Amino acid sequence: MTSKDLPNKNHVSTAVPFKSPSRERENEKETQPPLSSAIALHPFDYLIPTQGLSSFSVPFGISHPYEPVVSLFGEATSLENADALQSEILDVLRAPAEELSYISFKKPAFRLAPSDEVEPVEEPESTLTQFEKQIMELTEEVTKQDYIKPNYKVKRVKLGQTFKETALEKLEKTIISRETNHTRKRDSDDSGAGRKRLKSEGSELTKSEMRNIFDSKKLRHDSKSEFKMLLSELACTESHFKVVYNISGEYTISLFSVNFWTKMKNSLSFLLQTHEEIPDTNIKVLVQLEDEIQRTLAALNSYDWNALFGNNHNRSLKSFQLASILILSSDTLLLVLNSGVKDKHLFKESLFALLFELLHNIQESVLPLFGWQQTTSSNLCVLTTQTSKLIKEQSKLIELIGIFLSKTTVGDSLITHMEYFAFQYIFADATELEKNQLAPDLEELRRCSSDVLLTISRKHPEQSQFIVNEMFANLDNISQLKSKSRKYRLSKGISVQHITILLLRLVQAMDCSDYSFEEEYWRMTGSGSSSRYSQNKVVTEITNKFFNYLSKKIKYSNGICNQIAVAIVTRISMALNANAKKVILGIISDLLDMLAYPEYSASEQILNSIMISMIYICENNLKEKGQSTSLTMAFDIAGMIGSRLISIRKDYAQLFSVNLSVKEFRQMNREYFLEVLKSLKTQNISQDNSFYFFYTQYLFTLKAFCTLIEEEERKITADSLESGNKDAQFKNLIKEVKKVIRSLIQLLNDNPTIFKYNLDHEQDILANYQVILLNQNLIKQYNPFIALITKSLTGIKVKQRSLAIKCLSLLSDKDPTIIQLPAVKKIIDIRLRESYASVCSSILDLLAKVLYSHHELISDFYQMIAPMISNKSVSVRKKAIGICTYLYKNDIDVKVRSTISEKLLKRLDDEDDTVTYEACEALLSVWFISISDRYEEAQENLAISLKTEVLATTGVIVQVFNKGDRNWEYFERFLKEKVLHPNELNEGMEDELRNSLSLMAEFVLEYITEDAIMITNYDDMRQKIGELMRFLAIVVKCDSSSISQDQLLALQPFLTEDLKTGSNLCYYTLQIFRIALPNVTNLNARFINDCETVIMSKLGRFNSKELEEAVASLWTLSKRNSKTKMVASACASTLKLLRVHILSVNSKNSFNQNIISKLRRLIYLIGCFGKECNFEKDKSVFESLGLKEKETVISLLVRHLLPFSKRIEFRRSSVRNIVGICAAHPRIFMNPRILSMLDSTFNKWDDKNLKTAVIEQMDQFLERQDREALERNGLDAKKSDNTTLDIAAFHGRGNQQINDGICTSLVQRYLRQILDFALNKDQQGTLVCINFIRSVTRLGLANPKPILPTVLSLELSPDAHIRYIACHVHEYLSEKYESFIETSYSKALYVAVGYRRSIMSSKEFYVNETFLKQLMKIVRMWGPKGKSVRMVDMITNTLSIIQVDSLLDQHIEKTLFAADYSVFIAKNFNNIVLESQEEVLVAISNISQLLSSQVSDLLGEADDDADEALEGITVDHERQVKIDALLSCLLALVRLRDALITDYSISNDLMMKYQENNKLSDFKTAVSKAEKSSFDISDVNMGKEENFTREERANLLECLREEI
Repeated sequence: MTSKDLPNKNHVSTAVPFKSPSRERENEKETQPPLSSAIALHPFDYLIPTQGLSSFSVPFGISHPYEPVVSLFGEATSLENADALQSEILDVLRAPAEELSYISFKKPAFRLAPSDEVEPVEEPESTLTQFEKQIMELTEEVTKQDYIKPNYKVKRVKLGQTFKETALEKLEKTIISRETNHTRKRDSDDSGAGRKRLKSEGSELTKSEMRNIFDSKKLRHDSKSEFKMLLSELACTESHFKVVYNISGEYTISLFSVNFWTKMKNSLSFLLQTHEEIPDTNIKVLVQLEDEIQRTLAALNSYDWNALFGNNHNRSLKSFQLASILILSSDTLLLVLNSGVKDKHLFKESLFALLFELLHNIQESVLPLFGWQQTTSSNLCVLTTQTSKLIKEQSKLIELIGIFLSKTTVGDSLITHMEYFAFQYIFADATELEKNQLAPDLEELRRCSSDVLLTISRKHPEQSQFIVNEMFANLDNISQLKSKSRKYRLSKGISVQHITILLLRLVQAMDCSDYSFEEEYWRMTGSGSSSRYSQNKVVTEITNKFFNYLSKKIKYSNGICNQIAVAIVTRISMALNANAKKVILGIISDLLDMLAYPEYSASEQILNSIMISMIYICENNLKEKGQSTSLTMAFDIAGMIGSRLISIRKDYAQLFSVNLSVKEFRQMNREYFLEVLKSLKTQNISQDNSFYFFYTQYLFTLKAFCTLIEEEERKITADSLESGNKDAQFKNLIKEVKKVIRSLIQLLNDNPTIFKYNLDHEQDILANYQVILLNQNLIKQYNPFIALITKSLTGIKVKQRSLAIKCLSLLSDKDPTIIQLPAVKKIIDIRLRESYASVCSSILDLLAKVLYSHHELISDFYQMIAPMISNKSVSVRKKAIGICTYLYKNDIDVKVRSTISEKLLKRLDDEDDTVTYEACEALLSVWFISISDRYEEAQENLAISLKTEVLATTGVIVQVFNKGDRNWEYFERFLKEKVLHPNELNEGMEDELRNSLSLMAEFVLEYITEDAIMITNYDDMRQKIGELMRFLAIVVKCDSSSISQDQLLALQPFLTEDLKTGSNLCYYTLQIFRIALPNVTNLNARFINDCETVIMSKLGRFNSKELEEAVASLWTLSKRNSKTKMVASACASTLKLLRVHILSVNSKNSFNQNIISKLRRLIYLIGCFGKECNFEKDKSVFESLGLKEKETVISLLVRHLLPFSKRIEFRRSSVRNIVGICAAHPRIFMNPRILSMLDSTFNKWDDKNLKTAVIEQMDQFLERQDREALERNGLDAKKSDNTTLDIAAFHGRGNQQINDGICTSLVQRYLRQILDFALNKDQQGTLVCINFIRSVTRLGLANPKPILPTVLSLELSPDAHIRYIACHVHEYLSEKYESFIETSYSKALYVAVGYRRSIMSSKEFYVNETFLKQLMKIVRMWGPKGKSVRMVDMITNTLSIIQVDSLLDQHIEKTLFAADYSVFIAKNFNNIVLESQEEVLVAISNISQLLSSQVSDLLGEADDDADEALEGITVDHERQVKIDALLSCLLALVRLRDALITDYSISNDLMMKYQENNKLSDFKTAVSKAEKSSFDISDVNMGKEENFTREERANLLECLREEI
């Protein structure tokens, strides 16, 4: 470029310096890139998939997205100057491009057909403009002489001759032509003068001549000359390189142009890159250069850099020029300083401070680019190329600054200044960076900034703490989205956050590669060196110095890891927002992803430090009473790391063991460490410093191992008994280790002799590294972590236990066997039994996740999960039902299935209807629907064994029966209520369920009659058949149609041949016959005779239970055979045997045990005859036994049994059978002697079993009457539209009316006694009573008011079935008699709480907290609108039982009952979910009124006692107990009132408004209760048996005063 091409030196650059557009473009050329650079931003878009893309690599090795072509000349060119632009482009193409002339081309990936030259691409004339044709003509072809052989092979595609004329060949030639005809780069000295020079020369240089011109020696010579020439220009005040710029306002300054600094930088850079020192230059000249740079920077200090991307296009261009001057001059300065010129005059700290200040100013303008999008600014879109160039220049400058900082020691202020500068770029907001076309350049800026921080950390390790802290302080600036934050792609294909790789490189920057050994060390340790003692001593000393330096580096790296851990702890200790939390977890996740790769071996150290810190936080929290804010995050992080540890953990041998032989050590060293080292050396990833970091760590490990062996050697040597071979082994091993250490050190001298061994490069490096990883420190945190989990599971804090369960869940994902560890398994079992539903639910989720994928573990944990079906939490019960249903379907073990089935079956009595529904639905699914589905499958596939499935299910049900007799009752209820009776649960499945039940009965009968005989052991066979017969009996009992006549005949052998009394087989065979015989009509005489004979012959050997079934079957058979007289004769014979002993009974003679057993059997036999038979047609048989003329046979039987009721030995059997006969023949109930006997039973005789039996018989009598009425009248008998007249009933002669009267009389006579007897501790008797009460209520035989207290009391029974029945009776009473029972609730509550208090211990008394919740549910279900408010009012008014003055004067038991009642009601009332403001306000008002009077009275009494104690007067112990009880209950009521106000958000204004007028309709507004109640009376502790201590009493009184 000549002086003519430069602006006038006196010209002042303004916003619009030239009016001519052409002249303006000439001025802009100085900063415009050549046309050829457009390929970087606009790569070829026509590459076919088969082409090797390596031939078309774009500059900088970065893949850019395709974008529209942007004008390179500022604003878009208008049509009027298009011709001038085209002419300029053609001039550029005609000009020689010297800098490109020596470029060679890679051989094309296509092997072309033989041809002398590449044919030009033929395109239609219509498709090319004249301008395009001229461009094609000026484009030079690339010949074979221009090809070079690439360093790597590219797969070539051979195109045969057969494709010569095809479209594929044309496409191929087009691609080759376009690639080989690239436009030449524009000359950096592009100007009109250059074009004139070309014309004046008149000829063009050949390529060979141009290559000679650009010979490397000539280039170096020219660079030296140019550099010296440019330095000489510094002294020229009127240099043609200077341009005048307007900096601000009227302030102008003359600065060297961009072209000057570009040439200066390029020439100096070329010299330094070719290892050429700066030419012999006087230091004064360099100082002069530095002064010029300082003058330039000082001049630009006041410039407004916001104009870079402003709306003024021309000013932006000027700003770019000034920014380029700033950066290029700074580059020149740093190149000089980095060249090794040592002179104190060159280094000026003030100059660097000025440079950093200017960089910060430019940075403020560049930072918004990270969030810039193409549509943001049209001006910026036009200036994309200039912006990209500016960012690249700034990145290069930052790199030079990093090199300078690594070589020079500067002040702390400059370092801090540069650190903050780097942080600004690293943590710039880049949420929309992927939409930014400048993204590659901006990411490069981040990378360079990160490298500067690494340089500072390596040079000044003490700065690492500040760097780490600042990085974690800027977490909020990092996106939490993985797609936006994990932009850094590592060499292993892992995408991580930029902050993660920076942290890792900070650690891996600490290595020993910069250690400088003395030259004599290499001479003494190299090959051929001697081993003299003096040399060994020197080598040892130098080696020790090296290891001291190595230890310092290791200490630094460990320190940075600890600083990272401390920074995380500090960050999580504060209130973390969601973004920072996810970023931290993302860092941990990144480190875990990198853990498996040796290139990032520092991740192990960082994770180890973090894990230690997290475990410390969690363990420390175990000891503290408070709740740490960092606990949750610490557990999350520890769980993530622990889950990875458990995934890589396996059985392995310790690598560094003192017992290793030399051979084993060599193998270990080569197979693992040297393989990894060689791999890292080959990869040579300098950015990560992976090789030298791993190398440093291995050297340190070997040194520590050598020290350990030497210590063991000294121990062995000291013990003479163990020395010998062991000592020699240690010495050999030490020698070998030291040899490896010396070989490794040689790597620092570029002497890779240690890699001379034939290493197996085919080995899996990752597998080798994993073995190394398993011998490092991180894996040692596994056991402490497991110990932490177990400790946390036993902790007292619910949150801590929940977090531990969450961690355990993460671990179980990696290794399910962890929950099988004895300690973990035991603690899981304990935690499942605790009262917190959240913990139980979490553990169930954990177990479900494991067991769903590992069915083999079901047998180990089903016993823990199944009891959760009975948990007090509804949500836990539902979750457990779902899990257990899955376990049942996926495990065929009978023990597993029977345990689960039993728990599900018992949910029939659940207080929550939804739980009952889900449990029954599960049973229907696994017991019946599964059989139905299997049946359909068997119809399609004959290979499926339906019988096996049915018998397996039956076997499970039988196993459930064997777990308890109550289970039979549950199963019978389940069949009746949920299977056979139509309901919501089985809607639409009735046919499937009945079909499944029939299949069960069919296959069970088939097994009993055919397959059971295969059981070799006779007793086992009888037991198995007896169990199945029991199942069959229940099925037949619930549905008599489930057994056919043929099937009944198949059971005859068990009745006639194998009827051994006293067994299940005998009893249930008889029961099946009793139920089935009345429904079977076509029985042959032989079958009847055989059965009748067998039963008759064994009547004397049946027990009482079997007798009832046998006699009923016998009577049915005798009626079929018309041989009732034979049964009557048997009855008469029994009476004769009994009559002999009547006189002895009346005489009160004693009986021996044999006689007693005989008489009891006779009594039971007569009772069964009386209940089941009607002998009126055969009265003649009994005439000899004293039968009167008008007396019935039944009356005769009762008359014979009555004397035995007076003797205690026979009372129970005689009364029971007499009442049984009366139940079958109700008129006998009215006999005075019978009534007298019943009166004695309830009022005189204290025999609970006898009362239970009598009430059970009376209940059966009521049920029978109800059943007969339904059978006679139908279900619509009481409907008003039924006009049918019962004539007998109209005249009062109907038996039903007589029986109804008898029923009513019995109930009225004995109801009070039965209600009282129901409230006893014997739950079996209570169950019979509540069944009787249910029958009485359903039949309407008594006033409901006296019944309610007992029913409400039994809702607090410890037996679930009793509670279930009581709740249903309560619902019936509320539905039918709501107005009658409303006034009885107050008394009923007192009775109910008193009943629970009498049958339970003080601790168990308070366990129930759903009593009032169930009560309110019933009231809301059946009560009228507004009833719930009256119920709340009534419940809270019952608390007025607390009257301090009167209770202190009454008996202590009354006081304690009042206190217990109040606390019990308070705890239960808190669990009620009130629905309106009125309900809440009523409760608050009533409680407040009570407290306003009673609290002051109690505090006064307590103060009086305190005064007396001070005076030395001893307070009465009983009085102190009363005060303690009243104190506790009043404090509980205060807490209840406060909880109601808080949980329902009741304001003071609302309460005042209610007190003024409680009749307003405003209080009908619905309210919602807080999810977690604030009610807490844990400090009240009413279950405490001993008195409060003085301190406890004082604290509670103070609490009461404060809360009031």
